[in-house]
Amino acid sequence: MADLLKQLRFTDADGNTTITINGKNGNYEAGAEGHDGDIMLKDQNGKLTIHLNGADGGLYLGGPGQDGDIKLKNAKNQQTIHINGRSAAIHLGGNGEDGDIFIKNEKGSEVILLDGKTGNIRVSGKVVETADFVFDENYALPTLEAVKSHIRIHKHLPDVPSAAEITAKGLELNSFSMSLLRKVEELTLYVIEQNETIQHLQTRLNTLENQA
Repeated sequence: MADLLKQLRFTDADGNTTITINGKNGNYEAGAEGHDGDIMLKDQNGKLTIHLNGADGGLYLGGPGQDGDIKLKNAKNQQTIHINGRSAAIHLGGNGEDGDIFIKNEKGSEVILLDGKTGNIRVSGKVVETADFVFDENYALPTLEAVKSHIRIHKHLPDVPSAAEITAKGLELNSFSMSLLRKVEELTLYVIEQNETIQHLQTRLNTLENQA
């Protein structure tokens, strides 16, 4: 009887073990020996509401007349996370808590943070390719004539994806933001050049007026 209390086994008609309840370590095992182990919970009307599928490892909540929600609470019994099976909405935070989303790489370093308090999205500086190289003295700033020609032929700025490319391949926000920054920096250099030209012309004009 003592051994029976330590372990309870259920078998099929062929004697294969399908369910094992181990009283020693508290384990519950379902399946194996030719059978998938599923756990199914039903409501009072006999409708399946929760299904843990041993074959594919899937966890299914809701179904036949029921929405499957996941709700997590803190130590104060306040709900902090809610995944709504009806609307597919995910709610993080509330009840005095901020809902943040952290995405980390394989080394555990934070790559992306969505700050639930401020609403800011922060991308790690280590993965951002900045555009400050535009201000390097050796940077080959395209001529405005070349830019004009490119726009006339391709209908979009150089080094910036076209509408067709974005539609077909999507948009990498990090890369796209840096491309726009690069164009702003190039535009700043064009404005500086034009301002220097204007000042030079203004100086010559003043000189000519003084000589007249």
